Amino acid sequence: MTAHANASSVATAKSIAGPFENGRNLMRTQVPGVYFRMEQRDGRFYQTGIQGGRSQTEPFDLVIGSGRRGQSYLYWKKGLLFQLPVSYHAGSRRWINSPGYQDGAVHFGRGIPPECLDCHASRFRLERTATGLRYGEDYSLGIQCAKCHGEAERHEQIVRPSGLDLCARCHSGLHDEEPLEPDVHGNQVGMLKASRCFQRSGSMTCSTCHDVHRMERDPGILSARCALCHQPASCPTAAAGGDSSSTRCVECHMPTMPSKLIEVQAYRTHRIAVYKTAQGHAGPRPSPRR
Repeated sequence: MTAHANASSVATAKSIAGPFENGRNLMRTQVPGVYFRMEQRDGRFYQTGIQGGRSQTEPFDLVIGSGRRGQSYLYWKKGLLFQLPVSYHAGSRRWINSPGYQDGAVHFGRGIPPECLDCHASRFRLERTATGLRYGEDYSLGIQCAKCHGEAERHEQIVRPSGLDLCARCHSGLHDEEPLEPDVHGNQVGMLKASRCFQRSGSMTCSTCHDVHRMERDPGILSARCALCHQPASCPTAAAGGDSSSTRCVECHMPTMPSKLIEVQAYRTHRIAVYKTAQGHAGPRPSPRR
């Protein structure tokens, strides 16, 4: 299963990464008397916000994200989807405020528009009924083959997309996000376009470095793709470190950087460049193959 297939799923004991056992199922805020409790009962999972003598409880219905870095959660109400105010942060192994939520406020009213679901699921459509808008029941979770290749009755009929446009639909950020410059979260295409490698290549796309049909997390495997265009021997760091250094290209030239949009997370930048090392020295730039 690929990372794309894990973009969304039904909330179950297997798909929810956060803990529910006593002692780990609370998220306390900085406001006295305001906290959230995660509970499991009767085979379902619930999130309760407590503020003074008032409380509100809603179910975990859908999971957004695989849990590798974190997850957010949605619940159904009258045919529409809303975000739960507490998410899970894998790095710290704890419950945290969902991105964009104010700490110390019990707020369950953030609706999920189709634009969000378009990048986290294969199909969601709004339909108008006698009582108003609602999502159709024919939704499809996760990013499945047809999302990128189109519907086809036979395998040989599938469309084989090329270029950046398809990936950019979900990996170029939101149009109204701040700051306007590309961010390491959500706008990998914008970061890539700012790279000299991309600007000089003329043919570089996401699939030049990524096999989207496989789960690839090893920096060594991804670094090996750099050798398609660069001579590792021309890099002083790789030459000095031998084979071990030649497999760490992305660690120097695509380092993990904090996001300006999701403050608790850091992501590998897709702006391929020379960055300052921990010692304050600029790393080497491999020479392109001729």
